[in-house]
Amino acid sequence: MFERIIIGIWLFALYVTTTAVVIFSLSANLVQHKIKNFSEDGNTYSVGRITSLLNKWEDINKSIDENNKTVNEIQARLIIAENEAIEAKSMYEQTDATVYNAARRIRTEIMAERGPSVDEPSNEDMIALVKTFPLDHPAHGHSRALMEALEEISIREIFHTSALQKQELISKQLEQAKERLNGSINIKNTSTKEIEANEKLKEFLSEFVYFKKLLFGWPHLFAIMPASLLTLIMALSMGALGSVIYLTKSYFSTEEKNPFSWYFFRPFLGMITALAIFVLAKAGVLVVAGSSGQNNISSELSPFFISFLAIISGLLSEQATDRIKQAGISVFRAGGTKTPPD
Repeated sequence: MFERIIIGIWLFALYVTTTAVVIFSLSANLVQHKIKNFSEDGNTYSVGRITSLLNKWEDINKSIDENNKTVNEIQARLIIAENEAIEAKSMYEQTDATVYNAARRIRTEIMAERGPSVDEPSNEDMIALVKTFPLDHPAHGHSRALMEALEEISIREIFHTSALQKQELISKQLEQAKERLNGSINIKNTSTKEIEANEKLKEFLSEFVYFKKLLFGWPHLFAIMPASLLTLIMALSMGALGSVIYLTKSYFSTEEKNPFSWYFFRPFLGMITALAIFVLAKAGVLVVAGSSGQNNISSELSPFFISFLAIISGLLSEQATDRIKQAGISVFRAGGTKTPPD
């Protein structure tokens, strides 16, 4: 019972791993197959060229997004700076009104004490003049209020000037950020005309973008993989898939009772058998529909035909190994045996 549980866990792990690799490798192979067969106006495309266009496309869009974000942040800062400048101006005007009222009251007291004057005395002159009045004179209170207001307005003036300078600086930063944003947009418009004018090319790029976003970018590694290596990985994974199908049938069978070691090594047998059958098919030793015997292992054969060949090789590993053996015997028989000269 314990061994059967272990076998079930092993089969589940095989399901997950094999299914993932099969899906990623087959979908990536199909995309590469479409790219290879696509041409327009005499221009052909490769995975490397598509990847280069994708990187350029992403870099430009990233630059636009970053510049757009910077513009929005600076605009928010500018709004805050404008509000601070308005508040500083309001406080300055309020203090200025306080100075005016205090000066008007002192002027009234001076006129009452000394009479009307032809010349309009300055605030400093009035403060100095009030000091000559008796200590109990009400003008002293107005004089203190005026001195406090004058001190306060000098501080408010500094705050207002600083707020205006800050607003001007942020406005310049905003203009520079907008220039960078427009520059990025212009670069996109001039550098990606090839992409924008070709819907099929945009479709390829969108597929690669989806691969990069899916499962932390693992499928993208399959998509940019060299075609020959990707085809071999697909053949191996399809062979494992065929073995998993066979193992599942055996697991639920009431007649077959196989040990855990058989369940463990059977997928690897399916993988190497599928790889061997694929190599023999490409070499022309095994005559199967769709094989051409070309040197480029990723060309000519359809991804679906390769998958089918690998699956049945993994599912029927025993028969496949017999077929490999027969092919080898026929090759050696055809070569004959030469007797070395005396």
